[in-house]
Amino acid sequence: VAEKVNVGSVVIDDTTSYTFPKILYTLKGAELGLPLIVVWATGLYFLFKFVSIVVKQFFSEGKVNKQDHLYTKIRGVWYDLAKFDHPGGPVALKLAEYRDATAMFESHHLFIEHKKLCAILNKYKVRDLKQTELQVIDKMNAHYKWEGYENDPFVVDMKKMVNDHFEEIAQRKGITVQEAAKASWQRWAMVLSMMALFFATLPYYFTGYWWSLLVTPQLAWIIVANHWHDCLHFSMSTNWKINAILPYLFPWLSSPWMWYHQHVIGHHAYTNVARMDPDLAHAPQLMREHESIKWRPMHKTQHRMPQLAFVWSVAVGLGLNLLSDIRANLKLSYNSSVPYNQLDAGRLLVHVLGRVYYVVALFVWPFYVFPVWKAVIWALVPITSFSWSFMLSSQVNHLTDETSHASSSNFLKHQVLTGQDFGNNSWFARWYSGGLNTQIEHHLFPTVNHCHIPDLQPKVKALCIIHGVKYNEVATYSEAFKRHCEHTRKMGIRPFSDDH
Repeated sequence: VAEKVNVGSVVIDDTTSYTFPKILYTLKGAELGLPLIVVWATGLYFLFKFVSIVVKQFFSEGKVNKQDHLYTKIRGVWYDLAKFDHPGGPVALKLAEYRDATAMFESHHLFIEHKKLCAILNKYKVRDLKQTELQVIDKMNAHYKWEGYENDPFVVDMKKMVNDHFEEIAQRKGITVQEAAKASWQRWAMVLSMMALFFATLPYYFTGYWWSLLVTPQLAWIIVANHWHDCLHFSMSTNWKINAILPYLFPWLSSPWMWYHQHVIGHHAYTNVARMDPDLAHAPQLMREHESIKWRPMHKTQHRMPQLAFVWSVAVGLGLNLLSDIRANLKLSYNSSVPYNQLDAGRLLVHVLGRVYYVVALFVWPFYVFPVWKAVIWALVPITSFSWSFMLSSQVNHLTDETSHASSSNFLKHQVLTGQDFGNNSWFARWYSGGLNTQIEHHLFPTVNHCHIPDLQPKVKALCIIHGVKYNEVATYSEAFKRHCEHTRKMGIRPFSDDH
């Protein structure tokens, strides 16, 4: 006689083989809500502990681990920062290793006087003989002119404005200027609230509720946009460990380590500069957004919705998370733009395990839970929805007729000219994009948390008007999208043809 066991509202007999995922699918999400949240919270706790161990393994309490030297070049001079206890942590230092890090250095140290920065660096200056022996892995400093940069009137006024702004806040709150520029308690409350909502939807997402197919990935996007991006710019907290570890809890957009190379080393330092900004060359076979990309027949139709929709749909799931990642580790160069230091065996293993986790967490598990037809939907629709949110909030900021080929040898002016704001007066645009709608200010002050940008935006715009620096902005998401699509259409025309 077959025994029957009641599990919630489901009767399971011992003559039927049930896998755990199938039981989860059979049970109702509401009945499993609390147990699944507890399971996920426990899993995230151990994941957090794992990442903490990894961080400590590679980086020992703020100092580079197992390294006698960490060489970087700033304004033509080599420095050995292996013994420097950097406030941004060892991750920030590793990004500069064997690179000309001048652009990164200038953009991340707006709150410290130039003379003081030079005094600190001089303590770690490499002896003259060694200076001639060292070589950078990139040639990425040729675009800007740094001589006299700190005395340029636009640079002086912009630095004074942002320092005055946060010094007032720091004095009022009794904190440091650096602390004043990080996430406010309101920002943290919003991010944690979004995280709570996200985790509350997971029981329904895993048990196949149709509404969760869109709601869960959209909540994931809002979380990534509002904290993940800021953490990887060192702007969420003054504690480098918080900035380094939190992004690993939501790796939907990219491997954090790869994002540092693509976004911080490449895109932010050399926005829209040919063969230096990797964002210009994500899918050159399908899309041409910059004149540095060789024209191909496929580009003629790149502005049409089927092709544009396909690229935007696979940009994150297939592109950033897998293809770009694999190519970078094989070619030791991100999109043939940012040289990439080869990972040692231990770090490569951790990195590969992270990508495997990503594939399983997004694409594999539905096939163990749902019928095949529903598994395909669950494997494709969420990441496609997420990818569109990312592309809609990022591509419209730099790839327009006004910004794509704009340029300046002055670093700060270049950041303004190659960016476009949208929806500056819209709370929705600010919330949904995580502040990416204020792209100009973000590129000027990458270590400032986005919660402060709305107060800085009118001041930045006023200084641009005073100094005659073109400030690009549009009112809405839709207008920004139209400008981007028109630029995409024009860049698809064959050069020197009758229509060009």
